[in-house]
Amino acid sequence: MSKIAYQGTTGAYSNAICIKSHPEHEAIGFNSFQDCFNALSNKEVDIAMIPVRNSITGRVSESHIILPKLEGLEIVKEIKFAINHCLLGNKDSSLESIQRVYSHPQALMQCKKHIEDIAASPKTFSDTAEAAQYIKGKGNNEAASVSSEICAELYDLKILAKNFQDKAGNATTFFVFKRKNGNTPEFDNTKSYTSSIILTTKEGHSQLYKALGAFANHNINLTNIENFTGGQYAKFFLSFEGHINEENCKKCLEDLKELSQEIKILGSYETIEI
Repeated sequence: MSKIAYQGTTGAYSNAICIKSHPEHEAIGFNSFQDCFNALSNKEVDIAMIPVRNSITGRVSESHIILPKLEGLEIVKEIKFAINHCLLGNKDSSLESIQRVYSHPQALMQCKKHIEDIAASPKTFSDTAEAAQYIKGKGNNEAASVSSEICAELYDLKILAKNFQDKAGNATTFFVFKRKNGNTPEFDNTKSYTSSIILTTKEGHSQLYKALGAFANHNINLTNIENFTGGQYAKFFLSFEGHINEENCKKCLEDLKELSQEIKILGSYETIEI
């Protein structure tokens, strides 16, 4: 059976999306995003599922800082996954009894107002599922976790509140990575694609502005631009509509090579929603 890597433990959102989107794969949990990428590079798994952005809290910084360092891997799919947080406690707990709420920092940020509303203190934990496991182990009525509904079943916890996130429409975007095989990504002109690159600008003033002009010149719509910090040269993560094998995208990338210090192509991929 093929294997898919995710960060976290059984019951984590990354685990849930692996099961929903790739049921034919065995989902293998790892401690960190870097461990997932290492397992993929070392052929311990066939693909890796990595969260990169949330509709409420923005980019996932832990994965974002790894992107410029990736070698031999490419993005093959983008998945947008609707997140519905639950507040979980032990069987005799209630909203009124909760004083501390444990979860991953991203989940706590997405539920910040609701945690304040119940006058509880947020407590950072490594993973949403591990937080639920921790609450079960404590066995008291003063602690709760922000976790998935699956965790309530796995750890026999009480759902104190559903849809606990502060804003409706909470969704996390995941990238699916695989090892590069030496070929350019497959292109089907009947499908819609997004492509992502890492652009390193030249030294000097207005270099990003000059580079971005290449997209306008070739009628390509940019969908995302994010900066990386550190290093001698400025680096940017860029996503745009189109496939790198499309003629206008090819010409744009040729121009960008002249206008930038370096371009790293991360992949061309379709987007699905779950």
